[in-house]
Amino acid sequence: MIKYSIIIPHYNSEITLAALLESIPKREDIEVLVIDDRSTTSDFIGVVEGSHLCNKKSHVNDSLKGAGSCRNIGLENASGEYFIFADSDDYFTSNAFDQIDAELGFIDREVDILFFCVTSINSENGLGFRHIGINTLVTNFIKKSGCYYEEKLRLTHNVPWGKVFRAEFIEKNNITFDQTIVANDGMFSVKSGKAAENIYCSDKTIYCATQTDGSLTVVKNINNYRVRLEIYVRYYNFLTKEERKKIQTSPLPLLYTGLGYGLIEIFKSAAYLKRNEISIFNNFRLSRDRLEKFLVHLRK
Repeated sequence: MIKYSIIIPHYNSEITLAALLESIPKREDIEVLVIDDRSTTSDFIGVVEGSHLCNKKSHVNDSLKGAGSCRNIGLENASGEYFIFADSDDYFTSNAFDQIDAELGFIDREVDILFFCVTSINSENGLGFRHIGINTLVTNFIKKSGCYYEEKLRLTHNVPWGKVFRAEFIEKNNITFDQTIVANDGMFSVKSGKAAENIYCSDKTIYCATQTDGSLTVVKNINNYRVRLEIYVRYYNFLTKEERKKIQTSPLPLLYTGLGYGLIEIFKSAAYLKRNEISIFNNFRLSRDRLEKFLVHLRK
């Protein structure tokens, strides 16, 4: 029986994909699904088939569709009790799956999402910042009381990695990824976070996210910026008025990243938000948690 299905979207990153696969233990109860988004470089299938893993599947998209499409294909073909997502340029930390096993064995109830801490590196200088906001959400939930910290975790932890999802929960709620070239995981994360009946957090670190100068989170692209703005509108409208106020959601950090495209683009963005009845400053409060998250956006 398969316990964990690890779903990996891939595009032109065979070297880092090999390192990711190497970080996954050889176990009969783990399956790995690598979905290629029509790479233009060498044959990734050889990397998958040549790995040490017991259960491995590969698929190639018929055209370039983005990581969201790849992840959805993975969900359709996964057979595990739990789903785990990884990006092909990241990797799992040592003993990650021992930690996951231990936490699942310790929890005395059925959990829809199990959140872990993560770390991050920059491939150029070794310094990473992608984990800061994530770990703040997880550790605040563990150490501080109150529904505020739970809602922040559920509604603002906007990446799929560093989590373990119960497969039945995802399938029952029909939660899928957007098929956009960027930010395909934002709505998946908030929909799953909001729908989960039971969640649990661990302060153990199981995953390392990498950042390169050529990644989609770093390279400036006006079309990508516009997609992120459109998805923010969907995210905003998905939340209730009370939730927006409680978690202090604001498009201000995203608008700041748009400054690189000129004032005209900012004016267009502000008009787009106004048409969708979204206030830029209405819910923005510069608390310590808010400042940390804002600084993460500035670094992107």
